[in-house]
Amino acid sequence: MTSACRMDFGHVRQPHRLFDHAFANGLMCSVSLTLYVFFKKRDWL
Repeated sequence: MTSACRMDFGHVRQPHRLFDHAFANGLMCSVSLTLYVFFKKRDWL
């Protein structure tokens, strides 16, 4: 499955790189937001 995905993305290189960058940014934002909410809840308890 991983090799198939890599082959598929290897076909269209530049858009995949842009998408990968946006995905990484979104992932970091969501992770930091989740951690912030988690620690805020722990602070309330």
